[in-house]
Amino acid sequence: MERRTVLPAEAGYLMGLGAGTGLVAWTIGAERHLKGGFEGEGRDLSVLYVELPLLVLGVPAAAVAALLLMHGVLDGRVERAAVRRALSAGTALAVAAALVWGGLAWLGATEPPVYQE
Repeated sequence: MERRTVLPAEAGYLMGLGAGTGLVAWTIGAERHLKGGFEGEGRDLSVLYVELPLLVLGVPAAAVAALLLMHGVLDGRVERAAVRRALSAGTALAVAAALVWGGLAWLGATEPPVYQE
């Protein structure tokens, strides 16, 4: 018997939700890095090319990986497809929420430099 791997339907929704949530989290956390202090001192533009791709692309990728992993683990153990899909989606949402929280904590912990005279 040949076994096919099929991507769950929730993966597409999770990609969109994860990318949108990552973008909102980046927007909230990156504001003070982009504005800087007095006359733009302390502006940190690395949030554009480091943190933005990590939050917008990394959160959905990790969430879909968790969804596929959990779906594969529960494939032979849980008989009902609806329960398996719900547990997989719940795990993926928990991973996405933890990554967004971590991204916000990272952006909050990295303060732009303050120049004092």
